[in-house]
Amino acid sequence: MSEPPDDWAALLAFALTGEWLTLPAREDPVTPPDPGRFLAGLAEIGWTGKRLAQAAAEPRVLPVARVRVLGPARFAAVLGELRARVLSREGEVRRASARQLTSDEERLSAERPPHWG
Repeated sequence: MSEPPDDWAALLAFALTGEWLTLPAREDPVTPPDPGRFLAGLAEIGWTGKRLAQAAAEPRVLPVARVRVLGPARFAAVLGELRARVLSREGEVRRASARQLTSDEERLSAERPPHWG
C-alpha cells in the first residue's frame, strides 16, 4: 500500500469507508471539503445509501500523523458532521430521549453550587 496523502478528502473518505479511494483532485486540499459535494463525490464512485452508512458506522484507526497535519479537532468536527449526515439519511441517528425527568432528577438538576448564589 502506498503512503496515504495529507489530504482532507482522502482521509475523510478512509474514515468513512475504510478504503483509500482515488477521488477527484480539489483545488485546495488543505481546507475541509464541502460536505454536500464530498458525499456527492463518494456517491459518484459507488458509496451511497446503506453501503456508506454501514461503513461509516464502523470505527477506523486513522494515521495520527496525517490527522495531526490537518488539525485533530477540526478533522473530528468535519468527520462528525459527515457521519451524522450519512447516518441520518439512513434513519440510524439516535436522538436524545424526550422522557420526563423523575423527581430525583428534577431535584438534582435544580441544585446549584454555593458560589452561584
